[in-house]
Amino acid sequence: RAADVIIFLVAGHDTTAYSIAFTLLEVARNDPLELETYRQAASSLPRDEWRRIDELQYIISEAMRLHPVTAMGSARTIGKDFVFKDGDSTDILLPKNAFVFVNFFSLFRNPKYYDDADFFRPARWANPETRVAHMPFSLGPRNCIGQTLAKAEMHTVLSDLLANYDFKVEDDGCDEYFLTLKPKGARLIPIAKA
Repeated sequence: RAADVIIFLVAGHDTTAYSIAFTLLEVARNDPLELETYRQAASSLPRDEWRRIDELQYIISEAMRLHPVTAMGSARTIGKDFVFKDGDSTDILLPKNAFVFVNFFSLFRNPKYYDDADFFRPARWANPETRVAHMPFSLGPRNCIGQTLAKAEMHTVLSDLLANYDFKVEDDGCDEYFLTLKPKGARLIPIAKA
């Protein structure tokens, strides 16, 4: 339906753009080793394969971990009793129909799941166990309906930009949150690679 297409485009436009902006900001601030590895791999592959290079995935995942545009997270009413095991001898019962809220910003910076949780470290994503606490699009049957489109956009845009440009931070701006986390006032200067 036309209304569904409009929802995809409107809801996904800003969030995807903010994720791209945060990724470029982190790359410009940190000049990660994975960027050079990505560029070397991209130089020997056809352009339509660039978005599949592991290091690009690592860079994007790490930026989305540090700057989840849906930072407040996800809320659900659970459909059955759930026992949460805290790691020690304490079990916590979440009863059926309980309202559960997962704050992505706190979860994605939790040192229990991420070493150096406040730092941009794309290499952490080479370890599959890193993904255990990462759900920027939420999980389950009510996850983000536009995640496939968002991922396609991010990988297509960033694969080209990161292969062909360096970026210099002109203004870090500040993070602003209303419904989404965004890099308000941030400005980058693109520098074409020779």
